[in-house]
Amino acid sequence: MRYFRAWFVLLLLGASAHAATLKPGLYEGLMLAVAPDGTVQGHYLELQGEGPSKRCSFFLAGPSSSGRVRINSWSAVGTMEGTLSTHGDDVLLSIQGGRDHDGCGMVLLPLIDISLPLSKVADGAWTQLRVVRDTRLFFHASPQASAKRQGYLVRGDVVGISQEVEGWALAEFVNRTTGRRTSGWLAADGLAALDASRSQAK
Repeated sequence: MRYFRAWFVLLLLGASAHAATLKPGLYEGLMLAVAPDGTVQGHYLELQGEGPSKRCSFFLAGPSSSGRVRINSWSAVGTMEGTLSTHGDDVLLSIQGGRDHDGCGMVLLPLIDISLPLSKVADGAWTQLRVVRDTRLFFHASPQASAKRQGYLVRGDVVGISQEVEGWALAEFVNRTTGRRTSGWLAADGLAALDASRSQAK
C-alpha cells in the first residue's frame, strides 16, 4: 500500500507547485524544526525489529525556502545532498544514495533516491533541534535550577526547541518507539547545536 501511495505521489509531482510552507512536526521518522526565517533542521530516526533492532539515523538542514528546500544530510558515514518539499500536509524527502546513511541500507525504501513520502503524524512548535551532550540532562518545570524534575535525557537524545531564556531552552523530546512526548526546560549548556562536521546520532 505504501508503494502505491508513493508512486501516486510521484505522478502528481509534475503538476505540483510546492507553494506551501514547510511546518515543524513529526513526519513518520522525521522530526522537523522550522525557524522563523524558514530555515529547516531535521533528524530522521527509524527503528525496525525487536531487541537488537535495525537503526537508521541521520540529520539534515537547509536554508530558507517557500516549500522546497535544498538540504545537506549527514551521519557517521558522511554528508549527502538532497531536497525536502511539501505535499499537502505531508513532506517529500529525496536524498540520492540516502540508504548509505548510517544503518539505513536495510531500513529506508529505495524511493529515498527519488522522492520518499512521509506523512505528518504530529504537530510541533520547534524552531530548531539540539542534541543532548551531557551524560544526564534533567528537565525543569521552569527556567531555574531549583525547579528540577525527575525526568532526564541522555547523551545523543535529540530535542526540539521552541523558546530560549538566558541559559535555558524550552524543549520537547519525542520517544520514536512509543510516541510519548516529554517537555520542559533544559539547561542550554547541556545541549549542542546540530553540526554536520561530526556525527551526533546515538
